Amino acid sequence: MDGPIAPNELHHFNVFTTAYPEEPELAFNGVRASSRVLHTSADGRVFAGARRYPDGADYTVGPDITHHEIWYVVEGTVVLTPEGGDPVTFVPGEFISYPAGMPVHAVYSPGSHHLAVFFADHPLVQEDIAPTALR
Repeated sequence: MDGPIAPNELHHFNVFTTAYPEEPELAFNGVRASSRVLHTSADGRVFAGARRYPDGADYTVGPDITHHEIWYVVEGTVVLTPEGGDPVTFVPGEFISYPAGMPVHAVYSPGSHHLAVFFADHPLVQEDIAPTALR
């Protein structure tokens, strides 16, 4: 499912039954994750993916992030703490949206699983979606 969706072509991904890679790899945030690319727009401004953290994750996204993010929690919990704000815990079935430039500390429970869409006014590159600091 890498790359843009061809005209008149549907892609299917079941978050419960479609297999992930057997051995998780180090993700952008330095922890082990199993990931699947679901879609990348032709202009590179939209990226959608699914990620599972077998051991959980703990990292900070800084104010230099230039894209927006939308997540849907499938399994586990995600605790997001905006800079200067209170922690908010998200559980399966919840939708999370936060804007570009919003510093946030993210903690994922072991076995957590989410779908994510990243979008911006410019083509995204891996460095755009990488956190600035690990905790």
